[in-house]
Amino acid sequence: MPLADLIEALTPDNQAKFVRNFLDRYLQPAFGATTKAEIDVLVFSLLHQIGVISSDRTHYEIARDLRITLTRVRSLKMQMALRDATQTEPVLHDRIIDTISSLRFAKDGSLIQFGIEDPLLREDIVARLKKLGATADSSFNRELVRIQLDAFVDFITDLMPDSRREVVRQSLIRAGMTDDSLRGVLIGALTQLGKKAAGAAGEVVAKQAGELAGPAIKALLKSAADTVTDAWHNIFSLEEAPAAPVVEV
Repeated sequence: MPLADLIEALTPDNQAKFVRNFLDRYLQPAFGATTKAEIDVLVFSLLHQIGVISSDRTHYEIARDLRITLTRVRSLKMQMALRDATQTEPVLHDRIIDTISSLRFAKDGSLIQFGIEDPLLREDIVARLKKLGATADSSFNRELVRIQLDAFVDFITDLMPDSRREVVRQSLIRAGMTDDSLRGVLIGALTQLGKKAAGAAGEVVAKQAGELAGPAIKALLKSAADTVTDAWHNIFSLEEAPAAPVVEV
């Protein structure tokens, strides 16, 4: 729906909320003290709050709606997010887990990639990787992060509290891994997943592995030990069905 129609459809309560919140911020500390850049961020934020710009709109759709560039949309979203007091460390941590649960493997299984439109979340992930001595490749698409598999292992290990790491190590060993170290079992598990998801064992297995990958990654970071073991055992057990015998006529 065009923005003009959305604004027209606003309830009186939402219209009043917009005006009240705008004036409350604009008049502080004095009339006219707010810069144009700050006004733009304020209006952009308020349009989100009252539902004129819905949370499921893509950057491209917002750019079309507001008739501005994608770069401008990303900048406004970043400024809005930085001012959002609800985006605490625990909240960002949980959002990162949800984001990496949508990962995909590159064709050879050695690279992991996932899409991130949210600029604050992307910068948070990039900063965490940099702190670990790794880099994220976004040269082709700023909203697509590509990470080497071993760097991804360090990344998800860093997301785990110390008390979680031994649980994960033992769970993966029960699922079929043989290495003794946490890093070793994680690299082994993700390498197997990557090969299967990249099609090394056939298209059917690749499809199944792709569907199981997200929940399995999320299980490493949030689920009970038995759930972790079951999720990864299911992946390790994936095998391509034997080809049907050729029947000679």
